[in-house]
Amino acid sequence: MRNFTKGWQIWSNMDVRLDPAKVGQQIILPASFCDYPSFMMQGYQDAMAIVRSKGLLNVFLTFTCNPNWQEIIVELEPNQIAYDHPNSVARVFQMKVKALLKGMAKIGWFTKVIGNI
Repeated sequence: MRNFTKGWQIWSNMDVRLDPAKVGQQIILPASFCDYPSFMMQGYQDAMAIVRSKGLLNVFLTFTCNPNWQEIIVELEPNQIAYDHPNSVARVFQMKVKALLKGMAKIGWFTKVIGNI
């Protein structure tokens, strides 16, 4: 069995005076860090740059997930709901979003896409 008291005695004999101004360090997260204010600001600035260069938008589209989509229901076992498998829900949602964006941008369901975020 190890004797940890020696290490504790060394630690307890150290002169440790912490200055609150020197504890920790400030970290500025990059704009790629989601849900950080700089991420939101970058998205806003990108949108305003598109409006400035291409003109006002004529379609504003939102897309929500339906937990009753067949692709999600198939993944569930008996007596489970979609909230029990958030990874499956997220995967199906991303699949549907990609299909929607492909249909809009490449197939041209609405109109010619000149910018998106």
